[in-house]
Amino acid sequence: MSKPTSDSIQSLQNSVETKLGFEITCTRDCEVLAQEMIRFDRRFALSVSTLRRLFGLVKSNNPPSLTTLNSLARYTGASSYSQWVLNNSNQNSSNETPEASSSTTTLTTNNPSTSQEAISDTIKSLDNLLGSFEKQENFQISYQKIKEIRTLSIFLFRMQAFPEWLWKRAHRNPEARLFVEAYPPYDYLSGFGRNMMQDFLATSKTAESTIFAHSLLAAGDVFEGKVFSIAISNLPYLGKLDSTIHPKPQARVLGLNLVAIRYGLQNKENLNQDFITIIKNGLENEAKIWPKWSVFQCSFKMIISKWIILSDDLELIHHLNRTLEEHRNTLLLDLRNKTDDTTLDLYRAWCLYLLGEKSTAKAILDQIEMVKFPAYEERTISMYYYSLTSRLYSGKKSKSSLIELDLLTNQTEYFGLRKMLDVLN
Repeated sequence: MSKPTSDSIQSLQNSVETKLGFEITCTRDCEVLAQEMIRFDRRFALSVSTLRRLFGLVKSNNPPSLTTLNSLARYTGASSYSQWVLNNSNQNSSNETPEASSSTTTLTTNNPSTSQEAISDTIKSLDNLLGSFEKQENFQISYQKIKEIRTLSIFLFRMQAFPEWLWKRAHRNPEARLFVEAYPPYDYLSGFGRNMMQDFLATSKTAESTIFAHSLLAAGDVFEGKVFSIAISNLPYLGKLDSTIHPKPQARVLGLNLVAIRYGLQNKENLNQDFITIIKNGLENEAKIWPKWSVFQCSFKMIISKWIILSDDLELIHHLNRTLEEHRNTLLLDLRNKTDDTTLDLYRAWCLYLLGEKSTAKAILDQIEMVKFPAYEERTISMYYYSLTSRLYSGKKSKSSLIELDLLTNQTEYFGLRKMLDVLN
């Protein structure tokens, strides 16, 4: 490998800042980047002092080491610094013919590059797949391709580069709409995600998709801190659990109305004498009520847990803690999803904390080695994680948790969610 040049190092710094979402200009920015790199992959973490030297905040007489450059390159999605240089040089090459440049290059979906070429190729891949749906009435898609769609879509979400024309086109295709429902823009409802879901709502033709869109838009409003009564005013009335409709949007509607009680808001839904019983029934019997959707994943629990925590209803928190523990103990090891396991562990830790069992809650968090949550709501769930770790730990870890929580709050603009988490005892 050729010796790193000042130009290539500067270009790598720019790529790091692009992925981080802001320019590195002070020590606090370096602290945030250090935490982000730990979250990305703690094996390649860098110290704040190293980052300060690299970004010129303190004087350094020595060039960055290859270890440092490799860590930064891996954070941007390349396998190493030398691979990053190769990717960057290929991107800047202008020797391709128009025909060659129009073809889609192979993307590494596990860690896609943050380059403009990768963004363009991702859009082409999704566009081509959507074309397959439109051309073939009975188009069959493999599980591997579904995972690829998820990875590439979320990559565009994180880069805020998902073109409006593409998601509008997808919303008008009954088959493609399923992917929006499976991987919604949960972390981005204060920005493009709102526009996306408003268009999804405008093109909804079923009760399920209407409930899904309304509940997600209401969640976004609550997370942003908008007036609660207005935020939930358009939520559809359920009155009972419907086995023909996916449990996730139903859980979100019930959860929002549950938190409304905490803030003194009563309506037809939460005044229903069976309201709490309905929630308990969903927690205890979701596999029986929705066997199609909940046999491998506790879909109802996964959604309503975050709202039960925010409600600070100790009766339901106790009930949730018990059902989460039972689920964890009975689920077969080979059917477990690691991101789901981590998320459920976090929710159970919150339950125990709110029930006064802080040492047990901390023990559960100690077992979470890698902070990995479902990618489409990683930032939102991470706010729950860092809010809790800032309380259960002291010293440097508590401070770094608060720094990370500040970053996530600013990235998502979920100031309402932050306030609701802050007031939990």
